[in-house]
Amino acid sequence: MLPWALLPSLETALANATGHTATISSSRSLPGGCINEAAKITYAGQDFFVKWNTKPAGSDAFAKEAAGLSLLRNRSPFRIPLVYGHHDDGPVSFLLLEYIEQASPDTDSWQQAGAHLALMHRQQAPVFGLEWSGYIGQLPQNNSFCPQWDIFFREQRILPLAMKALSLQRISKEMMHQIEHLLWKPGQLFPDESPALLHGDLWKGNILFSREKQAVLIDPAVCFGHREMDLAMARLFGGFPPVFFEAYLKSYPLQDGWQQRVDLCNLYPVLVHILLFGHDYAGMLADMLRRLNR
Repeated sequence: MLPWALLPSLETALANATGHTATISSSRSLPGGCINEAAKITYAGQDFFVKWNTKPAGSDAFAKEAAGLSLLRNRSPFRIPLVYGHHDDGPVSFLLLEYIEQASPDTDSWQQAGAHLALMHRQQAPVFGLEWSGYIGQLPQNNSFCPQWDIFFREQRILPLAMKALSLQRISKEMMHQIEHLLWKPGQLFPDESPALLHGDLWKGNILFSREKQAVLIDPAVCFGHREMDLAMARLFGGFPPVFFEAYLKSYPLQDGWQQRVDLCNLYPVLVHILLFGHDYAGMLADMLRRLNR
C-alpha cells in the first residue's frame, strides 16, 4: 500500500508526466529489492513504476539514480526505463519510472543482452570516474576522476569499504592484511584499457526482459571504469547463462587472464554486501582472498 505521505508529491509528478490532473486509481506491490519498496500504479489510464523509501541512502539518492538511468539511456543500446520524476525531500523519497511489462527471456534475448553490454562498454571516457558521485545500494560510491584504474580501484572502491568493514568488525585484521597485500603487490592489478561505461551493479536482479524480448537495465551504479567489473559481477551470484558471456566475448574479447581477475573485481560487490547485510558474506570474501593470495 502506498504511504499517505507519498501521495501529494507523487500525484504532482504524475500530473506533470501525463498532463492530466487525476488520482492514482490502482496500485500493486512489487519486489523492490532489499532497500526500497515498489509498486505498479495506474494514473489517468497509464501504468507507472514507483519505488520509495523513508530512509534513503542519501538526500540525493534517487536524483543520482535518475541521472544514471538517463546516462545509460543516452549511451547504451539497452532499453532503459524513462524517468518521469523523483522527489528527495520530505518524509518519503521516491523515483517515478516507466512501467515495463516483463517476460521470460529466450536464448536470443540473452545473446542480444551480451552483445548490447559489449556495445555499451565501447562507450568510453578520457579518465576513470564520473562527473558525480553516487551510491551502490545504500553506500556512497566515490566517482572522483582518476587517470589510472589500479589507483581508482584501490583508493575509491576497495580500501574505503574494507576499512569500514574492519571498523565494524565485519572482517578480521588478517583479512584486512590480505587485502592490503593484494592491492600493493608488485605489478599491475589490471591490464590497461580505456575507461568504459559501466552499469556498476550488474547482478541478475538488475537486468529484465520486456514482452518484446528487449533487455532492460535498472538500478545502476554508473561510472566509467574497467569493463571486467561488470562481467565479473554478472558471474558472482549466477543467473546469466553462458550464451550471454559468449555473445559478449564474440563482440568484444577480454584481455588474457581475465578469468583470474574475476575474484579481484568481485572484492568490491562482496565488501558492499558485507557492509549492507552483515557477516554472512565474510566467508565468501575469505575464500576469494585465499584464491587471490596463493
